[in-house]
Amino acid sequence: MTIDPFVYNLAILLLPGFVSLIILKSIIDIPTDQKNRISVKDFFVVLAISLFSGILLDASKYALDKLLGTEVHWIEGSVFRDLTTISRKFYSPVEFLILILISIIIGFLIAKAYNKRVLFKIAKRLKISTQFGNHDLWTEFFDKYCIDGDYWIYVRDFKRGLTYFGAVQQFSDTGEKRELIMIDVKVFDTDDSFYLYEVPVIYISLIDEDFSIEKAISEEGV
Repeated sequence: MTIDPFVYNLAILLLPGFVSLIILKSIIDIPTDQKNRISVKDFFVVLAISLFSGILLDASKYALDKLLGTEVHWIEGSVFRDLTTISRKFYSPVEFLILILISIIIGFLIAKAYNKRVLFKIAKRLKISTQFGNHDLWTEFFDKYCIDGDYWIYVRDFKRGLTYFGAVQQFSDTGEKRELIMIDVKVFDTDDSFYLYEVPVIYISLIDEDFSIEKAISEEGV
């Protein structure tokens, strides 16, 4: 069975983009159902990242050739090479590994920019938009206020009449059930703040509109 050269080279070209996409869907704050499917938009992201990674590799090769004074090979063995070529050497093994490394770096950089709402911050600074991002406030709260070892919060569960004071260890993703894992937890009665008991670890599943979360000033709870 022979593989069509166009299909083969297209797969090689798009692979770096798929590597970046896997990183993005693993790290960025999006609902789990969106992480588990590939949309048309994802395909364009793959194509754009693949082309950009190839262009960066080609530009690096060109700059290195210029710096070392060697012969410049701008077209041969680059992303601009004809995909229908019969040759299977679209990239050398070393070039392909470098290309994958570039795509991994791009994936992490895009994920960081997305999670830090860089685009929305720029838009707000330019007074183009007032949106804070595509995240719901559940994720926004924990990303902004529970960082750098300062994880102490109060969780008031109005349905059960309990207040939990402790440190956040994990919280559920955007769009999922409101779930928390907390450590060093003290449990109080919500109505009169009467101390009930203490546990080292607790899992909490909350119902929308039946709870509130407050940021504690310190681990002493003041």
